[in-house]
Amino acid sequence: MQKSKETKVPKRPSKKVLMAVVSDKSGKSLKELESLSRSNVDTIEWVISLLS
Repeated sequence: MQKSKETKVPKRPSKKVLMAVVSDKSGKSLKELESLSRSNVDTIEWVISLLS
């Protein structure tokens, strides 16, 4: 029997984690950032890079 190769794919952070980072960096509440939470993960990561 062959052993199947397991490739480890790094997990991407969830939207909740990313939104918490945006909230901390911007000083805004999660309620104020509700519209941003509807966007995709790449966009949220882009916003984080702008806030840095």
